[in-house]
Amino acid sequence: MARLPSSLDAASRGVTRRDVARAGVGLALSAGVPLAPLEHQAPKPTLRKGLSFGGPQSLRADGHPHDYRLWGNRDLVTSSGTTWIKLWVSWDDLLPDHAPADRAACWAELNVAPGGAGWLARLDAQVRAANDDGVGVILALYQAHPAWATGAEGPEPGTGQPALRRLPLDLSPDGPFGWWLEYLCARYGGALNPTGPRLPGLGGAPLDHDPTRGNPLAARVDLLQVANEANYLYWPQTGIAERTAEIVTTAEKVSSRTAGPGLLAPGTLDLEDPGGARAERMTDWRRFTDDLLDALSDLRPRMYLGWAVNNYGDVKQRRAREDSVAAATLELLRAKGWPGDQRLWIVESGVNLGSRAGSPAAGLEQARAIAHNFREMSELPGVHLWTQHGIHDLPRDSFRAGLRREFLLDPPRPGRARPALGTYRRLRAARTPW
Repeated sequence: MARLPSSLDAASRGVTRRDVARAGVGLALSAGVPLAPLEHQAPKPTLRKGLSFGGPQSLRADGHPHDYRLWGNRDLVTSSGTTWIKLWVSWDDLLPDHAPADRAACWAELNVAPGGAGWLARLDAQVRAANDDGVGVILALYQAHPAWATGAEGPEPGTGQPALRRLPLDLSPDGPFGWWLEYLCARYGGALNPTGPRLPGLGGAPLDHDPTRGNPLAARVDLLQVANEANYLYWPQTGIAERTAEIVTTAEKVSSRTAGPGLLAPGTLDLEDPGGARAERMTDWRRFTDDLLDALSDLRPRMYLGWAVNNYGDVKQRRAREDSVAAATLELLRAKGWPGDQRLWIVESGVNLGSRAGSPAAGLEQARAIAHNFREMSELPGVHLWTQHGIHDLPRDSFRAGLRREFLLDPPRPGRARPALGTYRRLRAARTPW
């Protein structure tokens, strides 16, 4: 599984607030982005800094702006004290057309998916590069599920949620969704396997490796994030906490039997202001968190299991740490006796500029908001990671939270840096993933 310190070997017992030292962090911001001096600065900050690479697009084609190895992305990570990256993978991209006959057929198809194109080789190479750089890797499941697994025939009535966001009908460990999760755990445990994981057949020559684990580059994922904004992006939202609990339980079972990565869930979205998520298709973060913790109260994880959130609302509203959704979530984890690691992983954060993406004033506001929230989270005991979502804005994408403006296509090159890029580089963070 992931490289964990000895203090987390018994992660199933959880990590209490006493295990997490209070930290402060000093910020040196880019010109034009003032910030009041911090008091009681700690010499060694404990909050980690991460970058999320937008989505699974870099699996589909070479040269994508979200490729860890390209366009200055790797240098930004290694030169800025970033110790975690989040990459993405999409089930719908890899197996869109038909249900595999069984678990063995599913794994065999995924090794060359989609249809012999072998897209996972691109993911292997990015993960391996991050391993070589000493950077922790979170692999997130993108919110796209094949129609053959969900039964969706169109968008959700009433909300317009896309068909691919409907949850699979079968979330059990021994169905197609479970096979998919188990495959990822088997592939990215860090073992070397020239073909990718496969279930061995009868007979044949002896192998010098375990055929059921690994990938051609021995690339290792530290943490698999098995849900993303489950209280917003999936449908139906009716019973969403219980369905998310099924996902977590299935992931724990398949990861433990493959000695795969540790796990993160559920990637709760905290945005609750009128300018944020549409209320009619969102479950309130507090109710969702409370119900999910109840649904998982009997779980005794055998693998590392951490709690993940996306805290765009805290950033946008400039909430003080004591009033933040992050702080309230930590209190819920403690009050409900969450059986996993009780630290909080902020796996997406930042400011979506939307239609104001080209505004210099909006760019300065973005930088100030990022600096403010990072400072507040660094002074909130129990927060382990803060993750900026996006380096490059992409053409034809309305979500514009990148540290750079829109990536240019002719010729391909990064867009102009926003003030937030300099701000992010200078955020003072802990220098080791764990």
